[in-house]
Parts: sequence; C-alpha cells; structure tokens
Amino acid sequence: MLLRKLLPLFLLFHGNTFAIGVLIDQCVFRNPDGQPYIEVYISVNQNTINNKSVNKGVNVNILVHQDSSVVAFDKYTLNVPEVTDSLLPNFMSQRRFSIEPQSAEVEIYIADINDTANFVHLIKAITISDLPDNQVDISDIMLVESYIKSTTKNQLSKSGYDMVSYPVNFYPTEQKQLIFYAEIYNIKRTVDEDVLVQYSLKKNGTDKVIGGLSGFNKQKPNDVNVVFSKFDLSEIPSGNYELNIEVISKRNELLANKKMLIQRSNKLMGELDVLDLEVELSFVSRMEYDSILYYMKTLKPTASDVEKSKIDLLLFNQDQIPVKRFFLSFWAERSPTSPERAWLEYKKKVDYVNVEYKTQINEGYKTDRGKVYLKYGKPDFKFESTWDNRVRPYEIWIYNYVEVTGQNNIKLVFSSTNSVTNIYDQVYSEIIGENNDAGWYNHIQKIKGRDNSDNADGLITHSPYPIDRRFAEIMNR
Repeated sequence: MLLRKLLPLFLLFHGNTFAIGVLIDQCVFRNPDGQPYIEVYISVNQNTINNKSVNKGVNVNILVHQDSSVVAFDKYTLNVPEVTDSLLPNFMSQRRFSIEPQSAEVEIYIADINDTANFVHLIKAITISDLPDNQVDISDIMLVESYIKSTTKNQLSKSGYDMVSYPVNFYPTEQKQLIFYAEIYNIKRTVDEDVLVQYSLKKNGTDKVIGGLSGFNKQKPNDVNVVFSKFDLSEIPSGNYELNIEVISKRNELLANKKMLIQRSNKLMGELDVLDLEVELSFVSRMEYDSILYYMKTLKPTASDVEKSKIDLLLFNQDQIPVKRFFLSFWAERSPTSPERAWLEYKKKVDYVNVEYKTQINEGYKTDRGKVYLKYGKPDFKFESTWDNRVRPYEIWIYNYVEVTGQNNIKLVFSSTNSVTNIYDQVYSEIIGENNDAGWYNHIQKIKGRDNSDNADGLITHSPYPIDRRFAEIMNR
C-alpha cells in the first residue's frame, strides 16, 4: 500500500524571494452515505507576511476542478490572530468541499493582503474512488496539532472535537506528541460484527513496533467508526517510521489497513547535532540570507525524503539560524572535507538549468529537465528533435551509468506540447522507482499509422516506440 506523503505532492509557484511560508495538507473523508469530501488545511507563518499594517493576514482562494470545470470554491481573508497557542508561529484555516468520486485538482492561491506581490500558488491532483460496496475502507489519516471538545459545530469539528491540523509529517525535537485521526467505513454494511482496530508506529519498511507505541480497541459496527489516539515521541530517535492502522475481524482477517510516512528528528536521541558545526566560520556566513533561502529550494532534487520535509519546515519558519545550520550540514554530509566545493559545483548546475530550461512560468530548477539534470547530472548523450506537424518536440537523454540505482544505459524522454514555452514534461524514464505512463509515447506522436508498416510520413508503427525512425533507432540502442 502506498504511503501518504504531504507537501511535496503540491506543484508550487512563489512570488517574491521572501514568499509566504505555508504548510498545506488535505484529507479525504466520507459522509455516512459514502459521499466523499475534501478537507484542506492551510497554515501560514505570520513572520513571512507584511506586519507593518494594523490589518495583517492573507487572501485565500481555493478552487476544486473536476472534468475541466470548477465544482467547488471558496474565497476568504485569513487574519492574523492576536494570540495563538500553536507550537509554530502560524495561523490556520480549514475548509471542506463535497466532490464526486473521481479525479480532481485542488488549486490554492494565497496572497499577502498588504503586499500582493508576496503570494503562493499551489496545484494538487488527487484521485477519489467510489466507496466499495463489500469492503471495509479507511479514510486518509489526519495529523492533529491540538484538539478540544466541541461546544458548537464548526469547520474544525469532527466526532465531538474541534481539531487543529498539523499539516506536515515531519516531527522535530520540540514536537513531542503524534496525534492522529481517521475514519473507518462499511463495517456495518460488510461484516456487521465487532472488530478490532489496531494502530502502531513501526520502523519504516519493517514490522517492528518502535518504543512500544501501539494500541487497540474493540469497536461495534457504526455508520462511521473512528480512530483517534496519540503517541509520545519524546524518546523516539530520528528516522523514518510508518503510522499503521488496521481493522481485524473476529476471525483474525485483515479487513483494511492504512499507512502514513512519519519522519522524526530528535536531537535528544543521538541525531547529528548541527549546532556543533561552525556556521560563522564557514562559507555559509559569506552568503546573503535571501540567497540561502532561494538555494534551499533548489536542493530538493538531490535531497532525501527526510531532508525534503526539513526544507519545507525551514522555509515555512524562515528562522535564520536553523536555515544556515541545515544548509551547511547538507553539504558537510555530502563532502565532509570540502562542503564549499561540493556546494559550488552544485550551484553551477543550478545556474545552468535556470538559463537552459527556464520557462515562462517556472525557473529552470523547477522544471522536469532541470530536476533530472540536478539529480543525475549532465546526460552522456542528448538528442533534440525539431518541431513539425507530425511529431511533437521531444528530447531523449541517455546516461551510461546512474550511480544512485547502479543501472547502465538509462534513457529518459521529455516531450513538449508547445514550441514557444520551452516546457518539456518527462514522459518516460528507465530509472528504477520512477513512474511511467503505459501510453507515454502518445504524448509525442501526433499522427498514428493505420497499419503495421512504415507510412508515408516517416512515422513507424511496428516498433515498440511508434514515433519516428530516428526515435526508434536511439531507443533501441
């Protein structure tokens, strides 16, 4: 079962270099009749907006797209509260949208009410399936920062509590509790008997429960059953974990399960302490802070999942000292003897892709070609097609050896739908772990042959790569 990961799934566009610090998450739940709805959680760092005015806050626009139409939307102003009990310097909102069980896009635009050039624009694609008639199902897992008993029903209310979302799956040292909520559907319709609901925190990729963090309860069948519990993370060391929820029948059958990746950083339990790194004596001290913030964003193609979550949180908080410490530790871990040289070599790549692969809407490091170049380096061979009426522009990149996977003679294909914008999407990759669309070549081919032989336009249909003759020759190398 796929683990649910948070922020990196959003396509993000920023305004100014000092963009609004935001954390975004979403969960899909269902009403008792099975109708799905999305909850969107937004946390904004008040230190990253204009605080000079008496009225401080952001304007928020949320649109839900299905079948090329806007099926739900909300537009509102989110003001900075005078007092907040949050562990993060944030203010938050939560919105619900009923939708049909099919593919959808959630689009979010957030702008500083006192500085319209300071904004973020996010797009997220999700797929929502029908509730199976004869199968127990579990909702997404909502991570919770705090909760109180509900006095009146509102946007934060669920199962008798008002819950404030914790919209990131990274738990730093100071965050000592993991609180989670999920809903279980169809127990009453499928088994109609008591079930055992188990939940645990396990080391990622293993069946080993960490620190005795597990629990269970017996539940009677209801229209909607609930899992709402918490774990103490104080003594859990740094690492990747799985939050696991299982529904077990009386006959010990697994009826449903849901997993979620949880990333922990606990300096009190033996993590490399970057406080010991002499930031002020390093190359980082010579960099402008806005440059460090900018280049932090460019590290993601080569960062681990844990590092990506740290980057998201650091960019959200924008606290100078932790940002500088992380930036130095990132390069010190990759090159202990010469972190500055490693950084400067990477910076050359960033500068190159920002020129070579920039588009009208994105800097080069955010594009598919830019990300591949930063992660795997310059390809050993590159073929660029030209625009014609038969085949869309495409590029084939070949790497003789990919170090991270140990593979040889690896090919990647990028395709463009517009010769002007310079936007090329990655449509094919032979690198282990990267997704491919089974009909990826349809993104390139504009005219399909009618038989199984070469046609008059030079397109070929008998090859495994029915694009053009040159394409097939390169892919068959």
